[in-house]
Order: sequence, then structure tokens, then C-alpha cells
Amino acid sequence: MTKINDFCKKTVKENLGPVDTGNNRCFEFFFTLAFRKEVKQHMKWIRETMSCEKGFTLVELLVVIGIIGILAMMLLPQFGGMRDRARIASCQSNLKNIGTQLEAFYADLERYPNNNEWAAQFATLGIAVCTHDAQAFEYIPGAVLTDPGNGAIFDLSTDMADPGLADDATGRIDTYLVYCPFHDGSGTTDDATPVAHDAAKTQLLVTQEGVERRPE
Repeated sequence: MTKINDFCKKTVKENLGPVDTGNNRCFEFFFTLAFRKEVKQHMKWIRETMSCEKGFTLVELLVVIGIIGILAMMLLPQFGGMRDRARIASCQSNLKNIGTQLEAFYADLERYPNNNEWAAQFATLGIAVCTHDAQAFEYIPGAVLTDPGNGAIFDLSTDMADPGLADDATGRIDTYLVYCPFHDGSGTTDDATPVAHDAAKTQLLVTQEGVERRPE
């Protein structure tokens, strides 16, 4: 026992300085050594555990990316269709608002505007354009449509009578036609080289009878 105590005092003296008469510092030193050893063991266990954690392999990442790509390809056409439907609805709403403005004009003057009045008071409105390609709506005062029936697309070259009123006509104008050049039911754009476009298969126009969207 004496030899152990002497060894303790010698070790404490070498590491902690002069030894007190009691054994408190001797106990403190060995407790500290034991605590540090325990902490080192735990840290070693943590490092070994973390180093053994398995991450994603390159193959697994490529498989996930491939699945996401396939899902995106499946959903993109749906998103495109939703966008076109939203633009058609927006263009239809613009035509409806234009019709409301024209009815207000008629209530004041008991006639619809001529071409000059349309250009000055209506064509400059932000709602007088197509939401698909920003083309201005076309206005034809005095126009009369003949319904082809069955909700079919109007052929404006045969189903419309245009009186060809003068731009500054001031006589009674009791009918009109406003139509969207893009949504004309043709199924193609109005570019120099027409391009097929699903949204262009819808025809949008407004008359004194209200908004028309065809095919019905």
C-alpha cells in the first residue's frame, strides 16, 4: 500500500506540482485521467460509427434523377395545356369587358362606335389585346354574323356581312364584331410561316349578342 501511495505522490508531483499532505490532489489527478480516457473512448466510437455510415451510391443517384426526369416529361404537356386554357380564359374575359364598354357607349349615343372612335377610345385599352401573342383585337362596326349552327367555327369570309362603313360614320350602328386574330379557330398562328398551335383551335369573339367561344 505504501508503495502505491508513493507512486501516486510521485506521479502527481511530476504532473501537478508539489504534493499536498492529503490525498485530494492525488485522487483528482487519477479521476481526471480516467475521465479523459472515457471521453476519448466515446469520441473514438463516434468517429468509427460516422465513418461506417453508408451514403448514396452514384448508381442510386442516377436512378433517382432518371425517375424525376421521366415524371417531368409526363407532366410538362399537362402544364402547357393548363397555361393555354388560362390564356384562352383571360382573352375571353378581355372580350367580355370590351363588350361591356361598347354597351356603355351605345347607352350614351344610341349607336356603337365607328372605326375612329374605336381607335381613340377602345383600341388603346390594355384589355383590347390577345393574352397569347399581344395582337390587337379587330373591330368591325355594323358587322352581321350568320350562325353556321352546331357550335361550329365561324368562317368570317362567308359567315359575316361587313357593310364597310366609313371610319368616321355617324349614322346608326346597331351591330358590331370584335374578334381575336390569334384565337380564330384556324389551329395555326398568324406568323409569316404559320405554326400549328392548339390554343388557336379556339375561336373567340364578341358581338352585341355577347361573347362567343367556339367550338362549343
